[in-house]
Amino acid sequence: MNEDKGTGSIPVEVAKQMVDAFTQYNKEHPSDAYTKAVWFPLEQIERIYNTLKEQSADGLRVYFGQYTKDCLAGMPDDYIGRNTVIFVPTTKAKGYGGEVHEDDLSIDPENKGELCPNQCDGTAL
Repeated sequence: MNEDKGTGSIPVEVAKQMVDAFTQYNKEHPSDAYTKAVWFPLEQIERIYNTLKEQSADGLRVYFGQYTKDCLAGMPDDYIGRNTVIFVPTTKAKGYGGEVHEDDLSIDPENKGELCPNQCDGTAL
């Protein structure tokens, strides 16, 4: 892994290994939940960034989730049971062990990217 712990980047080979491990696990534990990747348009990423700045957030927490028939508003029916990610801004707070990063749910979390499979053109990992 990258020796510079101050950045969020990792070498491409490490990223490939991580994606392969996720894929292998899902092959060994088959379900309709298999998702290789989630794509988000630049406009949404910019909106998330602007919201983080406006809310004085200290970071962004990424949750792994799964679509159910009850949470599909505006999404294709074939997303039911599929894995996804959910972005939640965080703020600094005091915890038992010192400073923590607390979820800020005063605004709606971000989601609704395009899932691969089905939208896999252009994927390289």
